Amino acid sequence: MTGSYNKIGEYFLKLVQQDKKCQAQAKLEMLLLEGINSDTQEVTPEYWQNLRFAVLGENSTATQSSVAFALSISTKFPQNFHKSRELCDN
Repeated sequence: MTGSYNKIGEYFLKLVQQDKKCQAQAKLEMLLLEGINSDTQEVTPEYWQNLRFAVLGENSTATQSSVAFALSISTKFPQNFHKSRELCDN
């Protein structure tokens, strides 16, 4: 046993936690791929407005900056996604 574990139970707990994280990552990957392979819809300002209305209701105070933030995250997602996947491939 290597690392900074004082007891076998600590090491085992870490393995179980790692396994759960990898299982969750695999499930997320499956759901994302399912979404990517599904029918597409053009994302327009109307799309975002309808989505905000559906999620937040009539009293939505979402601004253009929140839409810009969401778009900035979505453009960075594919690069970051594969970095987190490397943890489970080892």
